[in-house]
Amino acid sequence: MIKRLLKVFFKLTPRVLAYRAFRNRILKEMPIDEKEIAEEAKKFVDTLIELGPTFIKFGQILSVRPDIMPEAYIKELARLQDDVPPAPFNQVSKIIEEELGDSVKILKELSSASLGQVYLGEYKGKIVAIKVNRPRIKEIVNEDIQVVKKLLPLLRFVFDESFTEIIKVFLEEFSRRIFE
Repeated sequence: MIKRLLKVFFKLTPRVLAYRAFRNRILKEMPIDEKEIAEEAKKFVDTLIELGPTFIKFGQILSVRPDIMPEAYIKELARLQDDVPPAPFNQVSKIIEEELGDSVKILKELSSASLGQVYLGEYKGKIVAIKVNRPRIKEIVNEDIQVVKKLLPLLRFVFDESFTEIIKVFLEEFSRRIFE
C-alpha cells in the first residue's frame, strides 16, 4: 500500500497544484490562457489513465461535475467516457476461460471501460457479448480508495475548506457506489 500511496501522491501532486492555480485564478476572475488550461487538463487526464481503473472512474464522474471542474477539464475528462485503454488481453482471456471454460471463442473487443470491457464472442454456437471485469478490479479499487482516503487530509493544505469538503463527500459517495 505504501508503494501505491507514494506513486499516487507523486503523480497527482503536480496536477493538483496546477489545478489549484487555475481554480484560484477563476475564483478571482483573472484571465486564463485557454491553451495553457487545456494542456494542463490533458496532463491531468493522462495521469488518471496512467494511475488505472479507479482513477479513470473518478475522472468519468468528474466529467459531469461542473461544480468541481472548470470547462476545459470537463471537456478533456469527457474522453474517459469512451476512450479508455483496455486491460491486456492475455489477462482478460484468463478470466473469461476461468468463467466460461475453453468453449468460448473471442472474436473481437467491442468496448473498454474503467472497470471492465466487452467482447464479441462465440459461445456454444451462438454469437454473444461477453462483459468481463478488469483483472483484480475489486482489490485494485479497494486499495486505491484507501490510498485516496489517506491522502485526502492533505487537500486542506492546498484548497479552501469548502472545496475540500466537496471532494470528501464525492469520495464517500464514490466509495459506496463504485461496485453497483
